[in-house]
Amino acid sequence: MAGQRDHADCARGPLYQHPRLLLGWILLISAIFVLWTIVLGVLGIRELQELSPSKAIAAVVIAIIIPLSIIIIIIIAAWFFTTFMMGSSMIPMPPRNIW
Repeated sequence: MAGQRDHADCARGPLYQHPRLLLGWILLISAIFVLWTIVLGVLGIRELQELSPSKAIAAVVIAIIIPLSIIIIIIIAAWFFTTFMMGSSMIPMPPRNIW
């Protein structure tokens, strides 16, 4: 994205996102604070790196999409492995009566 400042300024960005930690354990408020954290992330990147708003939004969206896609790939791979590779051997079978 070619920000105008050095990487040390990016280390201060997450400091603006701490309000989520205060009341983030409450369900509805947590959802609101997640959105607010994204907004603060965009504003922080824009101010700290002196980027245009569109580049700051793109940087935050990329930073969200990459971890989410990795998590989704891991979940799909785990589901695929447990469903197709393990087959029905995961279900314990009772011993057969030999009498």
